[in-house]
This record gives sequence, structure tokens and C-alpha cells, in this order.
Amino acid sequence: MKQFVIIATAITINFYVYAQETWVWQQPVPQGNAIHSLAFFNSSKAVGVGQYGAMIKTSDGGNSWWELQSGIYTDLNDVHFTDAMNWFAVGNSGIMLNSTDGGETWQIISSGTQINLKKIRFYDHRLWVCWDCRLVNKAS
Repeated sequence: MKQFVIIATAITINFYVYAQETWVWQQPVPQGNAIHSLAFFNSSKAVGVGQYGAMIKTSDGGNSWWELQSGIYTDLNDVHFTDAMNWFAVGNSGIMLNSTDGGETWQIISSGTQINLKKIRFYDHRLWVCWDCRLVNKAS
């Protein structure tokens, strides 16, 4: 019985020594949600979007990434740009986001639908949005 008490005490002390008060995100950096789409504006600048509103950005060709705050927790499915400063992202539940400062900050814009938006592209001076990728709609 004395051996059991000694072993139980040692295990308890071991757990106490290695217990942490708080958890800190360590890997993967900068966040751990799945990334569904990446858009490269040039060889160095890119933005990625994904699960639970995840957004990441690089300005050195992907050598380092940092997390952006989308302000939402809905999956984002695609990201695209019209020029260096104007970026758009689409996601589930009709979510559409716009950045006018090169992807630093994002604002929600109305898509007029609750359908999951899958793809967005800029062509012929218009944004084109695809929801089930067989049907296409243009936004002016």
C-alpha cells in the first residue's frame, strides 16, 4: 500500500509540474484553419482565405505569413483582386468581403443571398460570382 501511495504521489506531482495555466498557439503559424484559396497579385504579395473566416497574407513571396482579421467565423471559399488595393472574398451563407487597402482590413458587403458562394473573379470590369459553379451571376 505504501508503494501505491508513493507512485500516486509521484504521478500527481508530475502532472502538476507539467500543467499549464494557459494554452498558446504554436504551430502551424500563423493559424491552423484550412486555407481554401490563395490569390497572388504578384510574385511577392498574396492573400489566402479559408475555414472559419481564416485570412492570411504574405508580402515576401510566401516566406512568411501573418494572420488578418476578417471579423467573421463563416468559411471563406475564394479570394480575388481587381487591382493592388481592391480585393474581394466570398464564402458560405452569402458572405462577401471587400478590402480597399490591399488586404489589410476587410468590410462585409451585401451579396443579396444566403447561398454558399464558391468563386469570385474580375473580368470585363465586373465581378463574377459563382455559387454552385454551374450557375454564374455578375455583380456590377
